[in-house]
Amino acid sequence: MDSPLPADNPAFHRWTEVTDAFAREFNRLQAGDQAALAEVRRLSGELQRMGRALGLEMLTAASRPPSFSK
Repeated sequence: MDSPLPADNPAFHRWTEVTDAFAREFNRLQAGDQAALAEVRRLSGELQRMGRALGLEMLTAASRPPSFSK
């Protein structure tokens, strides 16, 4: 195999860390902890920047999940 496995790739490792952190914070937000909102937004932005850097297609406005604001 010429390329390293994704798990051996530092960018993939960082992506998994951020994805896991997003899931934890999103669960806190769903449980009613509004203090998690800022971190969910920050992590979402980081994931979007990572996706753009990797050339991944981002969600369109029509396919995005509902807004977190009330």
